[in-house]
Amino acid sequence: MSNSKLNSKKSTKTVTTKKSSPKSRATAKKTTVKKPISKVVEEKDIEKEIVVKEDLVKEKKVKKTKRVSKKFKILLLVIVILILGIIIISNINKDTKAIVLETHANEVSQWEYKIGDKSIVKHIDKKQSGDLEGKTQEGLIIEKHIFQALKPGKTTIKFTFINTVNKSYGEIKEYKVTVDENLKLEIKEA
Repeated sequence: MSNSKLNSKKSTKTVTTKKSSPKSRATAKKTTVKKPISKVVEEKDIEKEIVVKEDLVKEKKVKKTKRVSKKFKILLLVIVILILGIIIISNINKDTKAIVLETHANEVSQWEYKIGDKSIVKHIDKKQSGDLEGKTQEGLIIEKHIFQALKPGKTTIKFTFINTVNKSYGEIKEYKVTVDENLKLEIKEA
């Protein structure tokens, strides 16, 4: 392959030759002459074509990557929405109940609980209200412990009033917990 000519094609051309004599005019011969037709392509033109083709390939890859990235983001968003929906739906059907206990703000004691079977019910929140700073003579504090049903079954919840200074135990309250097949929670003091 030479530097100046990279591609050449040959074609055939039919040429009619005429002779000056009258006899030859009457009997004109057709002769076929082969003439080469060459296409000259310079190296710079080839390099430009290669660069253009490479750019097109890169553009296609970038477009494909953007499409895949967009599809991946949409798929990820759908998965997150499904997971959140499952979590919300699973918590909607679960019943919650509260156990309300009283204490005084000026005491150095607090209620501690223990659940018999933690797979049936769980403690989800503790709220306090009332005179939290003990400014009134009564200084009454209401503790509200909220429990949520997890699965059907029976268990107990035991509250113990503990002095936080000398770790002595005071009053004990025990509750029977029943969760039915519809995850309805029932708590009764024993």
